[in-house]
Amino acid sequence: MFQSKVIILSSAIFVLCSAAAIFDKINKKCDFNDSECLQALYSGILAEATNNGIPELGVPKIDPFELKNQQISILGMINIIIAEGTAKGFKNCVGNGFQNDVESLSIKVSLICENFSVSGKYKIEVTPVLKAIIGTIDIHGEGQGSVAIEKIKLDLDIAYGVSKNENGDIRFVMKPDDTTYTFEFLDNVKFAADSIFIGSQDISTVTTNILNENWEFIAKTFGKSVLDLALVVFNDNAQKVLNALPVKDVISTDLTPYVKS
Repeated sequence: MFQSKVIILSSAIFVLCSAAAIFDKINKKCDFNDSECLQALYSGILAEATNNGIPELGVPKIDPFELKNQQISILGMINIIIAEGTAKGFKNCVGNGFQNDVESLSIKVSLICENFSVSGKYKIEVTPVLKAIIGTIDIHGEGQGSVAIEKIKLDLDIAYGVSKNENGDIRFVMKPDDTTYTFEFLDNVKFAADSIFIGSQDISTVTTNILNENWEFIAKTFGKSVLDLALVVFNDNAQKVLNALPVKDVISTDLTPYVKS
């Protein structure tokens, strides 16, 4: 029993020390109202996670990011299940606006992302809504597919909270349910897929040609589903970093007034 406790304690110390080393590497301490400094801090942590990952915090290398059993819904008609795949392009996002709103506890970020893509093994699942429309027509698909976004502008309003953990240390907490965003495609979107069938007839080429010829309408239709998936990845991994972030070491302002139970 004693040996187990020693091992657990040693592991905890290793993680904390490694986390501290990462934040020392970034070497930033900001006033809570200094958006320019906070942007540099945010960009430093994001770059570390994107390029190298932070394995001691359980944060994988974000670009490329592995996807498993993720679902994208299109108009409630068709679900696309990504059994195994990757998302690439997080590292190609460049910030052109950053503002920390201390009143609403939200960060407003504007990004331009280029060459973002999702690819891998997929399966089409027709929903009851579409079945009610098409009747006995058998639409199915299972193969390789991809969506490549050439250029997109994202305006994020990332909500967060300030809390104290069980040790009385102040931490930031992501609030994904209160986070909102808008997006605009600045260049075309390319689709590719094989093994799409109506009955026994392969309609892959016809389907992808239609999608690519009408990419602007299609992208607006399903774009939010893809971006929602990307934000799940971002929120999950951002919270892992924030759980270990020594706020007192990177923020010079006393955040006690902002703490909510």
